[in-house]
Amino acid sequence: MRSNESPARSLGLQQMISVLGFIVVGVVAIIVVLPLLRPTTPAVEPEDGPDGDLFRRRDTLYREIADLDFDFGSGKVSESDYQTQREDYIDEAADVLRLLDENAVDDVSSNQWSESIEDELRQLRGRPVNPR
Repeated sequence: MRSNESPARSLGLQQMISVLGFIVVGVVAIIVVLPLLRPTTPAVEPEDGPDGDLFRRRDTLYREIADLDFDFGSGKVSESDYQTQREDYIDEAADVLRLLDENAVDDVSSNQWSESIEDELRQLRGRPVNPR
């Protein structure tokens, strides 16, 4: 504190700095919390489409393979059973992926998904959606 500065003025400056600090903290809190309060647009899940059963089967097979790997690692499954079951799961997963790829080629040719994605991007960017 300077010799010609009054204690009241010094106290006022400290209060002003405290108020500014609270304002900064409040603004930061709003910036952090605001995105959590906004409604979100639900994502289009592949399981909702025509290939939903295939996507669910794919996910189930992935989990089964992971569980089998874990069981083998913990000694619950013999090596011969592990190899046989893993090959069966992988063969079935390959069949499911092949079917999904075949169906994806059909979907891409119809342009249904790409137009839907473009519309969603336009909405997110705040641009008008093209009417069909």
